[in-house]
Amino acid sequence: MAKITFYGLCPAHSLKYGLNHKYIAKELNTNNWKKRAIVRNSKYIYIQKGREYVKNGKDKIIFTVFINEDDRYSFKTLEECIDFANLYHDSEGKYPAEFSPGWHIGPIMKFPKNSQK
Repeated sequence: MAKITFYGLCPAHSLKYGLNHKYIAKELNTNNWKKRAIVRNSKYIYIQKGREYVKNGKDKIIFTVFINEDDRYSFKTLEECIDFANLYHDSEGKYPAEFSPGWHIGPIMKFPKNSQK
């Protein structure tokens, strides 16, 4: 059975866009999980909502905890996901160093073709 998980666009606090300490909160809750990450045991942790598309089955919504982009754990409810993230370790540890992604995202420029008559 084939399964595809789609998370949409990466949030601003995703490590794909670099790491900025302004996106780090002390803990995640139902009001800030879409825009903030946390640090536990010196690991950068954030949550994304996704949709699992299952061939010959019913699609479902999941919530996934991403830990340093290496590990991920999915849950059926946001509350379970937030609890797991906040309780991942009992201390924050040292914050990871800030970095930028090393590339720039810019607009695609399209210009109208001049019609010659």
